Amino acid sequence: MILVEEILGNIKDYESYNQIKVEIEWYERHKRIIKKDNLGIKFDDEKATRGLKSGDVLAIEGDNVYVVEILPTDAIIINVPDISLLAKVCYEIGNKHAPLFHGKSFLELYTPIENPIKVLLEKLGLTVSIGAVYLTDENMISGAIGHSHSHDGGYDGNNGKLEGSFYEHTH
Repeated sequence: MILVEEILGNIKDYESYNQIKVEIEWYERHKRIIKKDNLGIKFDDEKATRGLKSGDVLAIEGDNVYVVEILPTDAIIINVPDISLLAKVCYEIGNKHAPLFHGKSFLELYTPIENPIKVLLEKLGLTVSIGAVYLTDENMISGAIGHSHSHDGGYDGNNGKLEGSFYEHTH
C-alpha cells in the first residue's frame, strides 16, 4: 500500500508518465482519510480543507503516476425559469443544509439527490430532473459546512472562501 500525505502536483507536470486514475466521489474530496485500491490517503486538516481536484498527482511509482479523477454523480438539476425565483431556490436549499452548485448556465443549479428537496422544488413550480453532473469546489456556491442557527453571532466571510468562520457576539 502506498501512503499519500500530500499532493505532488498536477498531471500537467507529469505528462510523460503512465496515468493510473484514482476515482474519487464528490463527497470524498475533503476527507482526511481515504482508501482507494492500493493507496492510503491521510491528510492533515490543512490539506483536507484544500481537498482533492481532478488532475492532482498523489503518488509516483516507477513510470506510473496516480491521478485524481473526481467522478460525475447523479444530482438534482434545477432549472430556474427566471431570476426572480433564484433567491427563493437558494434560500430553500440552504435552509435544508444541502450543498448547492452552479450548473451549465446562470439559472441552472445542482444539489445532491434528496427526495424532500426534489418535492419542495417541484411544489415551487420548478422544473427539476436527475442527471449525472460534476460537483466540485470550482462550481460550488455553498456547502453544508459550519452552519449555525444561532443568531447571536456572525460570519467573517473571508472573501467568500470556505475558510471563513462563525463567531459569537460577547456582551
